[in-house]
Amino acid sequence: MDEFCPLCRKMGQNKRITIYQVNFEEAVWLCEEPA
Repeated sequence: MDEFCPLCRKMGQNKRITIYQVNFEEAVWLCEEPA
């Protein structure tokens, strides 16, 4: 997995992707960009 969000990178920004634990079995990768 890339450290930076590929969509934000295309727009010239370097926003990190972080993992958020939903429950004990599931997690999602989300961009740190609030919008």
